[in-house]
Amino acid sequence: MYVEVVECVRRRNCTAEIYRRELEEVKRADRKRALMDLVASMDRVRGHAETLYHVVRRELYTRLGVFTTPAGSLIIECGGRGDRYCDLCGVLAPALFNGGMCYIPPTILSEEVFLGLPLDYDPPQRHFGEFVAPAPMNVVAYDIDSYEAADALEALASWMRRVSAFEGMEIGRLEIGVKYVHGYGYFSEPPDLLMYTLDGTTIGMVYVDVRDTVHMGFSRGKRLLMDGIEQVYVVHPYVDKRFHSDVASRIGNRWDISDLGYVSVDVSGGRLIVYKQARQNRYMRSSDAVRKRSAALKESLRRA
Repeated sequence: MYVEVVECVRRRNCTAEIYRRELEEVKRADRKRALMDLVASMDRVRGHAETLYHVVRRELYTRLGVFTTPAGSLIIECGGRGDRYCDLCGVLAPALFNGGMCYIPPTILSEEVFLGLPLDYDPPQRHFGEFVAPAPMNVVAYDIDSYEAADALEALASWMRRVSAFEGMEIGRLEIGVKYVHGYGYFSEPPDLLMYTLDGTTIGMVYVDVRDTVHMGFSRGKRLLMDGIEQVYVVHPYVDKRFHSDVASRIGNRWDISDLGYVSVDVSGGRLIVYKQARQNRYMRSSDAVRKRSAALKESLRRA
């Protein structure tokens, strides 16, 4: 399956159907065997501990292409011998090279796995103001513009329903324009798109067409965090690389919204671009009210 995915990435013609087949294969994969293989190669992995940490966090700093799939795989363009990501790929997945690109399956891409490995590397402490935007991760979505959608958000939602996954999590429920959830109540800021994954994670998205307004959606995203949604993304239609990189940096360097993720949707170009992954909602750790709201939302969506 990985050959089909790598080839469609290379040709920029990946469809929802291809990603759906990859998702089914990932679900069947033997994760325990993958972890055993990783531990068996530990002597070689130790020399790449820092690079592995950035890979599992999807924080790759390279000028070459970085691609991800809805199932959570990474596809990295390698710059040849001496390229740290290429060298790491040779350790993690030597059989999964294909024409200068390396496919790393989600079975070995887990921060929990990394923290459990006997590696002499302490992840750096993160402080406010230190965020540097990593290389954007592209999701080739060749057929995203094949739907009669009013805007980029509708096109994204329609495409994701077919794929049934987002950022490595399988989607159990996806709704547009949710204002009220029975058992939870009204949102203070209705999410434009609300997802509930099969592993019980709530994901909200706010969509702002920045071509028509000066507003970025930061305040709306923060209100969704305060509403108890675990992961929140701000979504913009694609403008240009510099604009979106600047927005991602602005989000990462503001403490109150640094947990927000950031995605642009390029409908005409057939791609989604993840400029910043969402982090777990910090307000759930610091506020009893947010934590209770989050628990009520998850329970209501689980029962729906």
